[in-house]
Amino acid sequence: MTWNISRTSRLIAGLAAVTLVATACGSGDTTTDPDDPYAGVTLRFLRHAGYDADLMQEKLADFTAETGIEVEMDTVPYSDLHNKQVLELSGGTGSYDVTAVPDFWLGEYQAAGWLQPLDDYLADDDLYDPDFDIDGIPEPLLEANRVDGQLLALPWKFNTLIMFYRSDLVEQPPADWDGWLAAARAASGDGTSGVGLSLAPASFTEVFMDLVILNGGQFLNDEGTEAAFNSPEGVEALEFLRELTTVSPQGYLNRTYDDNAALMAQGATATDLLVPFQASVVEGADSQVAGDIGYATLPPATAGGESTSKLNTWALAVAAGSPNPEAAYLLVQYLMSPDLVEWMTTSAEGAIVPARADLLTELQEQYPSFATAEQAAQTAWSYPKLPNISSIENLIATELQGTLAGGGDAQAGLDAAADAVNRELGS
Repeated sequence: MTWNISRTSRLIAGLAAVTLVATACGSGDTTTDPDDPYAGVTLRFLRHAGYDADLMQEKLADFTAETGIEVEMDTVPYSDLHNKQVLELSGGTGSYDVTAVPDFWLGEYQAAGWLQPLDDYLADDDLYDPDFDIDGIPEPLLEANRVDGQLLALPWKFNTLIMFYRSDLVEQPPADWDGWLAAARAASGDGTSGVGLSLAPASFTEVFMDLVILNGGQFLNDEGTEAAFNSPEGVEALEFLRELTTVSPQGYLNRTYDDNAALMAQGATATDLLVPFQASVVEGADSQVAGDIGYATLPPATAGGESTSKLNTWALAVAAGSPNPEAAYLLVQYLMSPDLVEWMTTSAEGAIVPARADLLTELQEQYPSFATAEQAAQTAWSYPKLPNISSIENLIATELQGTLAGGGDAQAGLDAAADAVNRELGS
């Protein structure tokens, strides 16, 4: 597959013309070569290691050939990325120009002034590539990367929970919670549990808050200053989650999405909430249920309500301290181009869920979960952009895991979790 990088060449040529005019009108000398405005520029790019890091690395040489901009990419394990970014970005030394960031770190980074807003670059006709087509990125995915109205990063992939269900055991996806619980109970037996449930600390709050919002509740109040999940809607959500645990394999408080994808592939569960790319496991070569999996958006509490689910994006941002911000933006735009993202997606065999509605539609024959992912993306929600959102997420998981495990009163557990969150918020 090839992709359009001739537009990048035209952009560079246009910038060279602008530089030439500026040089002719100026009174001083300049060391910038008008025919090669980025001569000698080397960008440093920091991101987490993994399969799509390798894919991005593979295409950096093409960017250099088109623009003359050299790129050095450094990778660290995901578990080290946050600390590395804090260390490097807080110094303001310009040691990195571009970095990959999940949306839930953006509140912290924006508060510290570590990232360059991208809105002006997108509005600059001399820099913006129409082939990039920002309108092809669903608005909720862009909104997840905005803080105080400023777009801080551009997403290349996202995840959000969708329902995986065994079509040989569940005739149609449930329309509401009563239907889900009934289907899960009916499918239980002969070594199969009705629902998987990933309620380890890293995923607990995401699953629980999806249920709260599906039930018409809120995470925080409208001002973002106090917890709002300890509402009647939150109580119903936690009590429903407790009902689901009665038809789930033991160990749900320690299981991750990856664990549950493996369980479903073994035929051990009939329904589950998983991320779309895990279809490659559930319907993979070693799966015992391949060909018997359906996909649906999350069921609302009451039939006819709107489905929604929390999304997570991975996006590219320009460091505020970059000495070459325009060149850094061009790299971000290049790596987010539709053809390159499509190439990465197919090269990763669907393990990347692209942040582009057209690709989710075009590739759904190869990757059937993408059709549901595209639906989910249109109504998805994201965490509020608070600097301490990770701490808040952990506080909720810690308190409510204990309530579920100990059989405690739902309202009391939610109130205790809300008190902990309010202290963290300073309320």
